Amino acid sequence: MKIKDSFKERATGFWLTFGAACLAFVGALLYVIVDSADRTFSVIGFVFMLAGALSVLLTVFTDWKWTPAVPALLYVVGFAFTLNAMLPSLSDVWNGVNFIGGNAMAGLTFSIIFFVACIAAAVGCFMEQRKQ
Repeated sequence: MKIKDSFKERATGFWLTFGAACLAFVGALLYVIVDSADRTFSVIGFVFMLAGALSVLLTVFTDWKWTPAVPALLYVVGFAFTLNAMLPSLSDVWNGVNFIGGNAMAGLTFSIIFFVACIAAAVGCFMEQRKQ
């Protein structure tokens, strides 16, 4: 099977899942480049987002019905760890103190990017992956 053939006759659900994977991959790379030395960085969150982005290859090369759920589940776990790492710094901003420190805006930005990937992948799970 050629790679070009893997993308033929794909429905909206596939493209939504694939777009979420591209967003998660670019977001994870930027996350490790921009925020890796900060308190708001979560190594586990980065690994799960990257694994989710790479697991979309299952959806590309197979027609199994359950494969779109794999990246969506990995994105949710990655988002949760990223959000958990960001919340103490956001609490400092909210309360007007500098107790914990960290770049709350970077953590919030990447949490939002990963949340959008989660939602797009979850919606794509319930849509057709191939045109009939």
